[in-house]
Amino acid sequence: MVAHVTKRIIGEESRELVRTIREVIEKELGAGYGWPGNVRELEQVVRRVLLTRRITPDRPEGHGPGRGPCLLAGINDGSMSAQRVLWTYCLILYEKFGNYGEVSRRTGLDRRTVKKYVQTAQEANGTREKSPRM
Repeated sequence: MVAHVTKRIIGEESRELVRTIREVIEKELGAGYGWPGNVRELEQVVRRVLLTRRITPDRPEGHGPGRGPCLLAGINDGSMSAQRVLWTYCLILYEKFGNYGEVSRRTGLDRRTVKKYVQTAQEANGTREKSPRM
């Protein structure tokens, strides 16, 4: 499937690109990834790898693994409102998958709501960036 999607996107076969894409997928998603978005998700991943050689977007300083423990700490000590928990969770998923549609599927929320929550969380954290339209 990766070879077929790659050929469709770039217009020609390229074993080297297919090998690179497969390596990135294995490294970032793992061999056992379930592909919940099926072919559409694979197409998105192939495009992202072709453009950036990565699946997940680069994170600016202050983003990443530290956000999860902060979320858990806020939940455990009761210092976060339910709304703030939801905003932060959406932001964590967005940072991981780089795509409002994927966050929407994983949370069961409307895509527009997810976008609003991610932007609200970014503003609250002082990390608001221009988000790609996806």
